[in-house]
Amino acid sequence: HPHQAQPPDWLAYMRTWEEHLANGYRAGASDSVARTGYGADDSLLGLPLRTDPGVAFTAVTERLTYWRGEAKSRYTGQGWTEPEPTMLQSRLGEPTPELAASSAYTAVIQEVALADSTLNRFLLAGGTITRVDALQTARGQAIPVDWVWKQAETDRYVMPALTDPLSFYRLEARVLTDRSMLQRDAGTDYPAAVRERFLQLPEALPERVRGLARQITQQAETPYAKADAIERYLREHYAYRTDNTRPAATGEDLVDRFLFEQRAGYCDHFSTAMIVLLRASGVPARWVKGFTPGEVVASEKLDDRTRYHVQVRQQDAHAWVEVYFPTAGWAPFEPTPGFNGESVPPTPHTGT
Repeated sequence: HPHQAQPPDWLAYMRTWEEHLANGYRAGASDSVARTGYGADDSLLGLPLRTDPGVAFTAVTERLTYWRGEAKSRYTGQGWTEPEPTMLQSRLGEPTPELAASSAYTAVIQEVALADSTLNRFLLAGGTITRVDALQTARGQAIPVDWVWKQAETDRYVMPALTDPLSFYRLEARVLTDRSMLQRDAGTDYPAAVRERFLQLPEALPERVRGLARQITQQAETPYAKADAIERYLREHYAYRTDNTRPAATGEDLVDRFLFEQRAGYCDHFSTAMIVLLRASGVPARWVKGFTPGEVVASEKLDDRTRYHVQVRQQDAHAWVEVYFPTAGWAPFEPTPGFNGESVPPTPHTGT
């Protein structure tokens, strides 16, 4: 990978690569059980889960964060889809105006060494990536950092399909460390593109779901208050479990079934339900997937900063929520019981 080489013309290969990616939720799964892990197809959620303890990657990080992979925006009633991605050459090092101006975010340096080959074509990070310092193949060869591309619709950072697979990377990400700052953002002046995409709901969404959204948020006056109320309601009124669940059947809605009949589920159920309730309340939100912080195996002090060495397994795969605030951009929320959200020590668990 000489630095003077030109990036390959790889966009035509993108769809083929996505379709053939060996992904966690479907690979090795029967028709009735899925395996924990990071997958590409999220169009049919709700299968019971079988835990995969395999190591996904190891990392060194200055904060214990969720590892964000991508976001999806279109809820179908059975799962999440995304239109054909628009590929943009990343302008890393240029945080969005919201990130640059907000004191709620902290810059964190993270290093990732991949163990699972299904993860070697995109970057996982603790927040919004603002700089990539190094990319390396399994043979120790450097890949130019300006070869990183971004999928505009999902905020997923990917590598050209014709480069050698990644094995290691080092980057800087902006991580939300003070969610209380969001309480000051009472604005609802959302851009038209945000309203159109992130308030979308299926026409057939049952009315009782909208009614529950009104009930939960009736005392909430701001978008943050609504998000906080819905997050707390789901954590307090529903149980976490990975078995005794199934996808929505024809004519059913996944969220409706979870909220009023099943009343128990895992991260896919809780995160999807929170987004649907938020959108029904007029608050833009999107579905995000990646991994929880993982297990801390060592730590060290370096220049008055602690560096955590973590091991992240496929069973740490997870989904959560991002809510849009006009002055702060996208901010994470965690509605699943037993999980603590960004920038906190990991919580032991048995599935996603």
